[in-house]
Amino acid sequence: MEMEGFKKCLEKVFQWKLPVSAFVSDRHIQIRAYMRDSYGQKRKDNSNPQIDHYLDIWHVAKSKILFTFN
Repeated sequence: MEMEGFKKCLEKVFQWKLPVSAFVSDRHIQIRAYMRDSYGQKRKDNSNPQIDHYLDIWHVAKSKILFTFN
C-alpha cells in the first residue's frame, strides 16, 4: 500500500514537471530498493533522472535507541 502511494505521488510530481534531486523517506525496504534500482547512480535504465535518496534521521535514531535498550 505504501509503495503504491509513493509511486503515484512521484508520477504526479513528474507530471507537474517539478525538478526532484533528493527524496527523504522512512526505512521502508521496498521504497529503498525502488529508489536504488530506478533512480540511483547505478540504475540500469538511464531514462529516469538521478534522485538521491536519504533516510529520515528520526526513524534511524529511533531504531538505534530501541536497539540499545533491548
